[in-house]
Amino acid sequence: MTKRVLPSGAVALILTTLLLSASAHAASTSAIWRENQKPGTWGWRATAAASRRIQAYGSQISVVAGQTVDLHVSTVPSAPYRIQVFRLGWYGGAGARLVECLPRCAATGRSARSRRRLPVRHGHPRHVPAADPVTGELALSWPVTDRIHTKHSWVTGEYLAQIVLAGSGRAETVPFVVRPLHPDPHGILVEVPVDTWQAYNNWGGKSLYAFNSSGKKPAVKVSFDRPFAYGDENLTFPVDFEYRYVQFLERSGFPLDYATDVDVDENPQLLLGQRLSMTIGHGEYWSPGIRAAWDAARDSGHDLVFLGANTGYWQIRYEDDHRTIVEYRDATVDPDPVAAEKTTEFRALDPPLPECELEGVQFQQGGLYPPLQGSLTVTTASNPWLAAAGLHPGDVLANAVRGEWDAVQSGCDVPAPTILLQYQGTYPSDVTLTTMGSGGRVLALGSEGFGTLVSGYEKRHCSVDTRAETFLRDALMDLGGVNDLPAMPAGCVKRPRHAASG
Repeated sequence: MTKRVLPSGAVALILTTLLLSASAHAASTSAIWRENQKPGTWGWRATAAASRRIQAYGSQISVVAGQTVDLHVSTVPSAPYRIQVFRLGWYGGAGARLVECLPRCAATGRSARSRRRLPVRHGHPRHVPAADPVTGELALSWPVTDRIHTKHSWVTGEYLAQIVLAGSGRAETVPFVVRPLHPDPHGILVEVPVDTWQAYNNWGGKSLYAFNSSGKKPAVKVSFDRPFAYGDENLTFPVDFEYRYVQFLERSGFPLDYATDVDVDENPQLLLGQRLSMTIGHGEYWSPGIRAAWDAARDSGHDLVFLGANTGYWQIRYEDDHRTIVEYRDATVDPDPVAAEKTTEFRALDPPLPECELEGVQFQQGGLYPPLQGSLTVTTASNPWLAAAGLHPGDVLANAVRGEWDAVQSGCDVPAPTILLQYQGTYPSDVTLTTMGSGGRVLALGSEGFGTLVSGYEKRHCSVDTRAETFLRDALMDLGGVNDLPAMPAGCVKRPRHAASG
C-alpha cells in the first residue's frame, strides 16, 4: 500500500483548523456556559429584615474556590435563622441558583411539613460600638457564627449569602466573590467594584458621603467589618449596578474569571494574565495600586473595557489588611505626607492622573443634574461592531444614558478616541474606542445606563435592545479574542407561573 504524504501547507491548514475548532469548542463550553445550563432558582431575591432584627457581615469579600467565608450574625432579639447561598448569573432568566444551605437544604420531594422542620441556627444579639468620633469608622468584632465552605467545583462569580430569619422569610444578605481555583488564560477578567459598595454603605450611620451620614458629616474611614445598609436609596442591593452585565455576559457564554478591585490591589498581575480585562458597574473608588495595575495593562498592549461610568475617580488607600477604606477627599486635610498618595480625585493628584488617559473618557458631572437620562445616537459608519448590529449613523438607542456618565475630555494626553455613539446634553456622554500607544484597544461605554439595554433584568418590564446586544457581544468577542460562542438565548423571559415572586 502506498503511504500518502500531505503537502506541508495542507498539514498546516489542517492543524490551524483543528486549533480554531478547539478554541471555538472551548469558548462554547466554558465553565460559565455549563454552569448557566443548570436550573436556576426563581424568586431568590429576599426582602430585607425590618428594624435590623437580623444583621450579618462576612470576614472575606473574595475567596478562591475551596476557601471559607466566615459569617458574623446577630439577631435582636435572639431568634432562629437559616442560610441560603446563591450564585448570580443567567440561569434561563431566573438570575441566580441556590448552591448551598446551612444547616442543610430541603431534600427534593419531601413533604411541606417535613421541610418546615429543617434545622436552624440560633442567633443572639451582638454589641454595636459607637463609631470613632474622629474618623467616623465603625468596625465590628462579632464572633464567627457560621462558615460557608465553598467547594472547588464552585464556578467563579458573584455570590450572595442570605441569612433568613426563620418564620418571616426576611433576610440579611452578605455578598462575596469566588475567584477561580485555576484562572483561565483564555478567559476575560471581570473586576467587581466592592470598594464602591462600601463607600456608599452607611450601616451604623456613616458612609463616605454627607447625604446619608448622620449629622450630614461623612466618615473618612469605612470598614468592611459591618453589614450592608439595605434600604438606603443608593444601596438597595450591593450588586445592582453590575448585575445586568453579569446576566448579559453569562447569557452570552463568555469565558469569565471574576475578581474584586481589592484582589487587583493585592495582585496586580491579575490584569496581565488574560487578553481582556473589564470593569462592570460603578467602580468609582480605586487605590494607587489598582490604577497602576490598569495603567500597566494598558501599557502592555492589553485590551480593556469599561462597562460603566465614573470609574477610578477617587483615590483611596487601605488599612487593616484591606478591611478599611480611607478617603479624605481633600488633599489638604489628608495626613499622608506623600502627594501622590493623597485621597482625592486622581485628576487632582500631584502629578495628576486623569481618568481619560486610561479610559479615553472621564466623568464631567454627567447625570448629577437634569436631564437624568438620555439616548445615544450612532456617530460613525466605520465601526464593524455597529455595522454588524445594524446600527447606522443617526440611529438611536433610547434611554441608554442614565445614572452617571462620562465623555471625551479635551486636552487629555491620549490618542484621539473614536466616538461610536453620543448623547449631546448639557453634559455629553460618549461611547468610545481608543487605540493606545501600546496598540491595546480601550472600549468605554461612558454610562451606567447601557446595561439596561442588554439585560432583561427589570422590576417591571424587559428593555432589551437586540442591536445593543449584538454590538456589545461582537465588540467583546473581538477584544477578548473569542472565536465562537453558543447561540445566545433571548434576554426577555417570562417568569414561570409556578415560580414564587422574588
